[in-house]
This record gives sequence, structure tokens and C-alpha cells, in this order.
Amino acid sequence: MKKRIIGLWIAAAVMLAVIAGCSVAGQPQVASVSITSASTTPTTKTTAKPPTTRTTPPTTVTSTSELPRTVTAVSTAQVTTSVVQWAPPAGFDDWGGEIGARFAEDSAYNCPANVSQCTGIEVYTEYGCSPSVYVAVDVVRGAGSFVTTLNTLTSALAPHSQTIVVLGLDDEGTDLKAQIKDVHCQVN
Repeated sequence: MKKRIIGLWIAAAVMLAVIAGCSVAGQPQVASVSITSASTTPTTKTTAKPPTTRTTPPTTVTSTSELPRTVTAVSTAQVTTSVVQWAPPAGFDDWGGEIGARFAEDSAYNCPANVSQCTGIEVYTEYGCSPSVYVAVDVVRGAGSFVTTLNTLTSALAPHSQTIVVLGLDDEGTDLKAQIKDVHCQVN
């Protein structure tokens, strides 16, 4: 009988160790190591009757636990962006702000009656310009000696439109040349 009580105490101690190992601060936890087996030893019981032998088979306890796992998927995507660089139509110089300008063909404009000389500047705007486009040209003589600056404002321009600005001067002499100085969208 003593052997059986000792065996029960050992089994109770093993169970208490398992329970204690499965909790932290009183909270149930998943055991990090599983119990693979526990067994009792066979015992013999004797009574006043003729002796009989009773053998208790060993008991095996197996515990399997699955630990929760978090799987994080990481995706990488390659995004290609391109910036389209604005370019004015063929023959126009880029003046910034999606505005292009060039000297107009002489046959594309007429000089006003009150000037002796004039030049035409053709202006193109990609996105439109309101209330107007500012145009300025420097007038130089011969090899580049400055004479004057002529400027004007156009009316509002719609997107993808162009206009010709005529700038003229009266009686400044001969051998004059115009150089575009500035073209930009005039915003109040």
C-alpha cells in the first residue's frame, strides 16, 4: 500500500509540475515542451485470502500542443513613373510655363500704318493663359548696340492655341534687329 501511495504522490507531483509549467502569473500558457510519457510501476496487493497478484499496466500520458504562428506576407511592387517633359511645337523656343515663341513669317502679319518697322512674334500656349501673355523684344542696331525694348500683352489664350503679336517702332533708323527678351503668362 505504501508503494501505491508513493506512486500516487509522484504522479501528483508530475501533474502539479505540468500545471505550473503551463501558466505564467496565473494565466494559462501553451507548454513549450510536451510530456511524452508518465508511468506507474506495477504493484502487488496482498490480503488474508490466498495471495493473488494484480498487476496494473503502465499508463502513458501524451500531450501535444500547437503553438500559434503569425505569418506576415511582404509584397514588393515596382512602380515606374515617367514625367513627360513638355516641348513646344517644332520651330518654337521654350519660354517656360508651357509657352513657346518664335518670330513669325513676314507674310503672316501686317505692320500697322503708324510705324515704319515691325516684327511679328508667334506665341503658343499648351495649357492656355488668362488674362494675357506678356511679350517683350529688345531692338538692337548692327552688332548688338541696344536701341529700345518693345512689349505688349495679348488677349487670353485657350489651351493649345497660338497667336501673332506685332510690335513696331517708328523711324529708329536702319540695320535694326529684334531679339525676343521675355514671354510668359501674365497673371494678375
